[in-house]
Amino acid sequence: MPQTSDDLQTYLSIPAGHDLSDVSAKLAEADACLALSEGSTPPDGAWLEKLKALCHEHDVALLVQDLMALVQDHGLDGLHLSAAADVSAARASLGEDFIVGTYCQDRHSAMVAGEAGADYIMFLDPNGPGQADKELIDWWMEMMELPCIGSQAEPGDFQLIPV
Repeated sequence: MPQTSDDLQTYLSIPAGHDLSDVSAKLAEADACLALSEGSTPPDGAWLEKLKALCHEHDVALLVQDLMALVQDHGLDGLHLSAAADVSAARASLGEDFIVGTYCQDRHSAMVAGEAGADYIMFLDPNGPGQADKELIDWWMEMMELPCIGSQAEPGDFQLIPV
């Protein structure tokens, strides 16, 4: 069944190491939270544990970007991948009990990610960072069941994103 505006949820994107003092209020509005890392540098373990506690306090799923070991080591809810091509390997490693999502730039990569086991895809426009392709998202929501996210902010910004 296609998605409708009734299906919209809010996704909080937060840079690793961000001051957590203002996060609780944002989490009250969110359905999921993604801790973004800078390159391959993992977020500080103590910071991640504090964010995990805040997320669970608000019944919000916590995902980390690209660093699969952190999902398992810290008991997080899932993984967001920068590359759609990595979905199959992540799904095989994590199993079905964890959330796996990924960035996609077009219909084809999104469909391939869905077939590989992604729980959601996040569209980014190849013409510029943070520019979601509204026409593509509208088409996806009308035609597909796999949830999608459209980001309107620069990667790494502290943001609430309608899902």
